[in-house]
Amino acid sequence: MSAERALYRERAHLIAYLAAGHDTHWAAPDPTDPHAAYPVLCLHTPAGQMTWHIHPSDLDLFPDLPVRHSDYDGHTVADKLRRLAELTRETAVA
Repeated sequence: MSAERALYRERAHLIAYLAAGHDTHWAAPDPTDPHAAYPVLCLHTPAGQMTWHIHPSDLDLFPDLPVRHSDYDGHTVADKLRRLAELTRETAVA
């Protein structure tokens, strides 16, 4: 495994941990998406939705997730990181 691939695998482990604690599903693939080869994982959290493209070789980290119609809320990467930071602050305070 290349060093880059190993970093993405590590990232996928962290996302799998997040997925285990939230309403999570695979977004049904959009054939017009240039990244359609990489399934989209969708997490619904109290801070809002967060999505990630997951490498096909990391799918084993996400067993038994349902596939649902995409309900993408239009968030940007900046939105996702802001939402994640909000959840982190709330968890740290608790």
